[in-house]
Amino acid sequence: MTAAIAIAEAPKPSNDIDTQIKHAIEARPKLEAAIAEQKQKVAEIKTDFARTLASDIQSAARLDVEAAFQKNKAFEDLEERTRQRLAALEGIEEKVEEYLGQLKADSPDAVREALTRRVETLKNAASETERAAKDYAEEIKKLQAEIRGLPKGPAKKAEGS
Repeated sequence: MTAAIAIAEAPKPSNDIDTQIKHAIEARPKLEAAIAEQKQKVAEIKTDFARTLASDIQSAARLDVEAAFQKNKAFEDLEERTRQRLAALEGIEEKVEEYLGQLKADSPDAVREALTRRVETLKNAASETERAAKDYAEEIKKLQAEIRGLPKGPAKKAEGS
């Protein structure tokens, strides 16, 4: 008797145009952040590898060529995987932009409404952040005034000590 194989069905995208537009708009900054992160990783990989390998070589009495070869191979594999991830993310970003362009052409009013809602959401978030920053600044001022009000010199010893 064979065990049943479970086949997972991919989630189906919403047929609601407003939801589709919202998802496309909100996907962009996440993709941009992931792409920036992968670009940073690509830039750091070589430096990290060189630093680590130089340290390993310097601390060894004799260079283990095979170990250096293996580390270099691992570095090249990591660099290639990172570049592949970057390329995949850039391809996904391009597809999302094309899709959003299609939505703009097919439903410009719905896209305009969704973009307007997103702008309002971001403005509200920025206002909340500004309010929090002002509250922090006010608290910092109060604490600094309190610090300035403290007497200078060594602390007095408590009685009985």
